Amino acid sequence: MASFEPLVYEYRGKILDLVHMGYICVVDENGKVLWHVGDPEEMVFYRSASKPLQALPVIARGLDKKYGITPEESVLFAGSHTGDSFHVAALESMYKKADLSEDMLCMDPALPQVPHPMDLKPRKFYHNCSGKHTGALLLQRELGGEIRDYWKVDSPAQKEIRRVVAAMSEFDEDKVEIGLDGCGVPVF
Repeated sequence: MASFEPLVYEYRGKILDLVHMGYICVVDENGKVLWHVGDPEEMVFYRSASKPLQALPVIARGLDKKYGITPEESVLFAGSHTGDSFHVAALESMYKKADLSEDMLCMDPALPQVPHPMDLKPRKFYHNCSGKHTGALLLQRELGGEIRDYWKVDSPAQKEIRRVVAAMSEFDEDKVEIGLDGCGVPVF
């Protein structure tokens, strides 16, 4: 049974509207638990918090330099975005430089998370995970895998990402549990 606890209470006027549940664990440099809310041994998925780790093999292999991707563009590999016009422009630029196409992305089209015209059509580039997927596409190509399989658990890109996540998390790779994130790629 999960042992998450209430962390944030959100009110609208005097009415409790939302309760955000979760875990907090503070450790020292040796991993000793100093303070916690919820069970510090509970297994949880990194989800979007793993995006910087998932971007490491892309940057470590110099794929940003290989394709002339700027720091302003490559930051999308490591975080969620709102689908604002400058996010989409950065994605379009990277795809042009790397000779990729938006339809290679495995997730469903979305609308941006910022105000937009009512007649705007959903796009995969609007999805908050499209930057992470772009990095995985580049990594899959670099590792010689079938580019459209970049999202599959056993693809070269996802195996490399899992290896990096395990190393950075100080876990044995075979002990990293794998789930499926809402955007279609493995979550650890």
